[in-house]
Amino acid sequence: MRKLTLLFIAALTAFTISAEELNYPTTVINGKTYYIYKVQKSEGYYAISKRFNVTIKEIVDANGDGGLKLGQTVYVPVKEEVKSPNHQTSESTVHTVQKGETLYSLSKRYDVTVDEIRALNPESDILSVGETLIIPSKTTPIAVAATTVAETFKSVAENTDSVTVTYDTIEEPDEQFEKESQNSVRIAILMPFNITMHTESDDKFIDFYRGCLIAADSLKASGYNVTIDTYDIGKTKESLFNILNKKELKEADLIIGPAYTAQIEYVADFAARNHIKTIVPFSNNVPQVKRNKYIFQIVCPQQELYATVIDKCLEEWQNKKVLIITPDSAGIRFDKKEFSDMLAKELRSDNRYCRYISAERMAAEVNLITSIDSSEFVLVIPTTNHVKLTQISDHFDAIKSNRITIFGFPEWNDMLHKDLYNRPLYTFTNYWLNFNDTETLKFFHKYNLIFGVPYPQNNPSYSIFGFDITLFFGKAWCENGRHFEQFFDKEGSQMLQMNFNFEKINGGGYTNHGIYLQTYDKEGIH
Repeated sequence: MRKLTLLFIAALTAFTISAEELNYPTTVINGKTYYIYKVQKSEGYYAISKRFNVTIKEIVDANGDGGLKLGQTVYVPVKEEVKSPNHQTSESTVHTVQKGETLYSLSKRYDVTVDEIRALNPESDILSVGETLIIPSKTTPIAVAATTVAETFKSVAENTDSVTVTYDTIEEPDEQFEKESQNSVRIAILMPFNITMHTESDDKFIDFYRGCLIAADSLKASGYNVTIDTYDIGKTKESLFNILNKKELKEADLIIGPAYTAQIEYVADFAARNHIKTIVPFSNNVPQVKRNKYIFQIVCPQQELYATVIDKCLEEWQNKKVLIITPDSAGIRFDKKEFSDMLAKELRSDNRYCRYISAERMAAEVNLITSIDSSEFVLVIPTTNHVKLTQISDHFDAIKSNRITIFGFPEWNDMLHKDLYNRPLYTFTNYWLNFNDTETLKFFHKYNLIFGVPYPQNNPSYSIFGFDITLFFGKAWCENGRHFEQFFDKEGSQMLQMNFNFEKINGGGYTNHGIYLQTYDKEGIH
């Protein structure tokens, strides 16, 4: 596998060079640059040699003479006389628009504003491929053409297993930082992009990577230097080992990844041996965090969040009384008994009202209690069993009081059981995205401008996962250095989607106990 190194200046783009007014990705092999080309239908050596203005011998020398097949990847030597379609004058640069480029990406690439480009090109709000633009010259641009990140990985396919993206600040940063601050960070992203056999299910990892790039751009705008080394680690141990054996990975300050549980132990071992802080973004099964001080687990098992959830509930329910459905002996049917037992213990130790009621007589008991007590009540239903929830929800209509709010669990959201939401409902979650938040809307707009595609409507948002993690840890490292965990805000740091509140495990790493306590009612989620 070969490494493709890309240098970006704030432009979230991928490296391509023009050949006869067509763009093909390139790679460097033994110091020589080659186009990466896919053989088209009925093409032979002669047709390809004419397309690139090289000799048949040059193609054969680079690829062997075993014949050509449709879709085969061949390497074609880049002629030195082939120049970029963009050229620079003393006062401006003439740029030929490439696929996927926007005014925003060009403004970042050339270090000018969108308005400055518009001033010289008043009819170019909507760009067309091949259109020429006059760009006011401020800096010498990098010869790159904009593509989407998905196109980047698909285009380089089996010839690439890592991509390096460097963001250089334009101005000299302030060197007066405390806490070992260094104003720069090198982040290695280890994700299963599967560029050789990419499927739609792998798109979420591309989207995660896009969020990381937007965060890097935000960090650059704040004056930090960010280098992102991106590695395709596939889904197997073998593909991962190929990456872990690369000496340049040891130069990382932070590792983000992997995605799959089966690969975590090997990355965790690498992190410990090389003293590299590693953020595990998706898996809630990370036993290594209990003994490895370099691991940061973003998503914790639900049971480990119970204490945090109960603290939030007690704070929220200052003026409410709590009723709990009594778990029976049916085992899994009341699978959240541990939570209700912990909640009851905390309520009673705080001299708060707490009473158990029968599932079979729920409506009658609630009606009796609320008829003699005008307080607000929370009814805790400690189960995620669909059959049991259906049986319990059948009693909801018989409850007369409108002073009852149900408390349920995140798994309820996957059941699409509408009767569970007929009354106001409390629940909790690791992540929450407020689509009315100004900063969230800015992210959507920036995503569209940079990548030229609408923001994908998924929940959770993988791109914002990447954004939150990269922004939070990148800034922590730049400002505080390798001991940044000592300076975590104990009250938590609320990002766009995640609420980071890390707790140290004795002898181990850090787990994120940040949660959102949500209320579902007729007005929506809040």
